Amino acid sequence: SIPLAPFDIVDKGKAIIKEYPMTVVDFWGRRIPAGGGGYFRLYPDFLINRNFRKVNAENRPVIVYLHPWEFDPEQPRVKGAGFGNTFRHYYNLKNTAGKLDNLLNSFKFGPFIDWL
Repeated sequence: SIPLAPFDIVDKGKAIIKEYPMTVVDFWGRRIPAGGGGYFRLYPDFLINRNFRKVNAENRPVIVYLHPWEFDPEQPRVKGAGFGNTFRHYYNLKNTAGKLDNLLNSFKFGPFIDWL
């Protein structure tokens, strides 16, 4: 199960890095991503907003992650990648920027360092 809070990755008894997991919500007894990367493109806006409100109500910060290529709907298509890979990589690219704009207008965000 994906943890709700940061945790240390330990090597030889010493913390070597702090992991900040993706934001998750409980859904029917399972933890699912709240909305980032491919999930951000897959989920409808109302679900992302609901997930983020739920996380905020639990006094947890929301970590949003997007890759630069997710803002380029005109990127070249890779042939022969198969349906699953093609869907995962290209689905809803044309709406990424607009969805992010809606999110930025609906919630207050700050720099990651404020959480450290």
